[in-house]
Amino acid sequence: MKFISVLFFTAFLALTSTVSAFEVPALTGPVMDQAGILQASTQQSLAEDIYQFKAKTGAQIQVLIVKTLDNEPIENVTIQIFDK
Repeated sequence: MKFISVLFFTAFLALTSTVSAFEVPALTGPVMDQAGILQASTQQSLAEDIYQFKAKTGAQIQVLIVKTLDNEPIENVTIQIFDK
């Protein structure tokens, strides 16, 4: 019985300790476009709107556009981003 418990615990650790290929970028502002989709003027305008919204409501909004999720499911990536 002890062997089965150890085997189960080892399998659990192996499943929960998978390394993610996606690297969460450091927060540098309210709008981060790593894919280069937005024009600079659009980023600035959006950032200003976000700052005003935060000043009025206290709520924080972050826009992050990435080139790739590195084959990670979007659900996993969003959790990683939120946690960081």
